[in-house]
Amino acid sequence: MDLLTAHAQATPDKVAVVDDRPGQEPRQMTFAEFNACANRLANGIVDARIDAGAKVMWLGQNSLEVASPSTTPPARRAPSRCRSTTAFRTPSRST
Repeated sequence: MDLLTAHAQATPDKVAVVDDRPGQEPRQMTFAEFNACANRLANGIVDARIDAGAKVMWLGQNSLEVASPSTTPPARRAPSRCRSTTAFRTPSRST
């Protein structure tokens, strides 16, 4: 069992991530919410058929959305604390 899952099971309602950027209302996510979002991200990577050992990189601002990516387009996504619209692309391979 990974460390995040262990924390989510032991203390699901404890705050895991806080986004307190200046000029915005502070937002937070519990270990249970963060674990669920991390699992959605992992499933998105698997569904995108990203090869084992491949490097995956985020290019964007630091925010709660970065900590809680979702791979489902916003129009089709159920309401969630995972608000990012992160998409995965596999690089085209030369033949």
